[in-house]
Amino acid sequence: MNLAELITGVTRTVTTQGSHHTVQLEHIYETSPEEIWDAITQPQRLEKWFEPTEGELIEGGRYQLTESGTEGTIQRCDRPRSVNITWEYDGDESAVQVTLQPLEGGTHLTIRHTMEENDHWRTYGPAATGIGWESSLMSLALHLNAASSDILQDLCDFAGSTEGHTYTDDAADAWKTAYVQSGADEDQAQQQAIKTAAFYKGTE
Repeated sequence: MNLAELITGVTRTVTTQGSHHTVQLEHIYETSPEEIWDAITQPQRLEKWFEPTEGELIEGGRYQLTESGTEGTIQRCDRPRSVNITWEYDGDESAVQVTLQPLEGGTHLTIRHTMEENDHWRTYGPAATGIGWESSLMSLALHLNAASSDILQDLCDFAGSTEGHTYTDDAADAWKTAYVQSGADEDQAQQQAIKTAAFYKGTE
């Protein structure tokens, strides 16, 4: 299976309001909102394709991603339509919203990650966040298709392969284009994309 083809249809958008930037990804899955909702909210499923998750997983509760150390508050939970959470990591707090829109024969999934500009953003731009979420969309697709018994290892192997490096370069360039379309300086966006691709490929 060509893993990169699983997210060929990703739509990438970057918007800026004041000192806050929003990285948005959209993708269509050929399954129901209810099935995706369970995959993105049930701990026993999350650990198979995303990360082990603990906490009080209800509206108003706190969650923890036990491998990365990310944590936050579940601010809003509207099954099976949307969930809003804070994303707290290494002293920074941002906001993530996931929405599921039913379509004939599938679901339109949107991720919106809004963060304040900081040194990380000025260095890497939107591609760092964007490629991270694209990897999750890819992993979710594999999970929904029951394509592998060890999805996370397969993705790790893919990321280190020649095909994976090509995909990372292409994704970083796509985020550069989205950022420039939002009004960013093209030279700066290009340098950020190069740095992000190098980081993900381990050549930085």
